[in-house]
Amino acid sequence: MTFLVKKNQLSASRAACLISPEQVAAAEPMARVSSIRRSKGVADLAASPLRRFIVGLIALMAGSTCIPAYSGIVDLPPVKVTAKREGGGADFSCRGIACSTSVNEESLAAQLSFLEEFERYPDELPALDPVKVCKALRQKRPPGCNYSESPSVPGFDSSWTANGCGTGVRANWFLNAALSQSNSATYSGDLNAPFAGVSFLAACNSHDLCWGKGSDRAECDQAFRGQMEASCMAVPSGSSRNICIGYASLYHAAVSTTDASHEAYGRSASDFSCAVWTYDMKTNGCNP
Repeated sequence: MTFLVKKNQLSASRAACLISPEQVAAAEPMARVSSIRRSKGVADLAASPLRRFIVGLIALMAGSTCIPAYSGIVDLPPVKVTAKREGGGADFSCRGIACSTSVNEESLAAQLSFLEEFERYPDELPALDPVKVCKALRQKRPPGCNYSESPSVPGFDSSWTANGCGTGVRANWFLNAALSQSNSATYSGDLNAPFAGVSFLAACNSHDLCWGKGSDRAECDQAFRGQMEASCMAVPSGSSRNICIGYASLYHAAVSTTDASHEAYGRSASDFSCAVWTYDMKTNGCNP
């Protein structure tokens, strides 16, 4: 099994993970193994350090919060979890958190079962029952997600394209922002370049992609603003540059503070979750 983290940063040192009481309580039933028989008597797992370790491990894999204590940052690829399939065939392969969690849960359950039966850990990670993995993944279907109609999102639909600044739902936000300038005469009439001669098109397309991939909203929005302001640096310093930066601020506010933007980002994040879940279901041969 291969584990890689979703966040594209990781340290070679260590990370502290917080496990809530609720996660521990949820993990208790899985760790309730009656006993482990050893050559010298019977050890009650209920009070053993091993059980406490297992409970913590289950809770951790079920979604605890990890706070990194980085000493050096390195780049890693996106999350990917793979595991062998019982009965042979292609390994399980996950792109999303729902699938990764399902595989991890079933892998841990299989290891606990082996430990109870043979009183030792398996030499290799056990192959997983596809029926159980698919059932676990099916139960993690994102709300409102339709298996038969996966949303168009970047990375999962080759036909997906960014809308730029002048088309799509966000065009109206930008238009309202541009016309709200105290001196609307400075508006060029082109939403992709509200200040004549300075294009925000690349910034808008990058922002579309960032939201479309379900990335952190604050990071997407801040990068959007930074890219627009960088474009304004081509304007000679003075009032003209300030007007250009003013448009950048208005565009940033349009995507980060309005009710419509909150709803739109929520839809983008939901669409991406649904697309990833659908992809993982189909890739691993799971029926809805």
